[in-house]
Formats: sequence, C-alpha cells, structure tokens
Amino acid sequence: MTLNDVDYLEAQNKQVLVCLSNGTTLKIRELFAKCEGVFTPAKGFFKCHRSYIVNLSHIKQFTRTMVTTGISSVPISRNNYSAFKDAYFSYMFDSNSG
Repeated sequence: MTLNDVDYLEAQNKQVLVCLSNGTTLKIRELFAKCEGVFTPAKGFFKCHRSYIVNLSHIKQFTRTMVTTGISSVPISRNNYSAFKDAYFSYMFDSNSG
C-alpha cells in the first residue's frame, strides 16, 4: 500500500478509518492528530474537516460543503473551505506543471 492508494481518512472514536481507492477500509488504532502529521499537504493531503483528511489527487469535484473523491463524499467545514480550495488548486497546478 502506498500513500496514493489512500482516498481519505476518517476519525471515529479512538480509531482512524483509512479508506482506500479500491473500496477497502482499514481500521487503525491511532490518534487522528498523529495521522495529520503523516498525511500532510506536502504529500498531497488536506484536512477538510475535523474528522476527515482527503487525498487531493483523488478529488473528482467539490462544493462549499462536500468533497467527492473516487469512492465517497466527505464534508468540508465552513472554516476550511477557502484554505481547501487554495490547497486543491495549488496542488493541481503543481502536479500539472511538473
């Protein structure tokens, strides 16, 4: 499994669900805050909600309230929308120009 296989992460109680692009879901017993340190914007991920981190390369579309990835839709918090939009377009520009 590589980072690119990860579609999104979801915090649930004291576990993190790692949802892969092939539809598989893995449960890990880890603090979500620790995952934030691994799945960073520099690696193509963004925390769009207090409970979700999405892989920017898997985003199909987004609105002010939702991000649609290859397999699911996850919420965007109102406070994170502007930063998310900036991170997404910056990521897309960087990945297309390099």
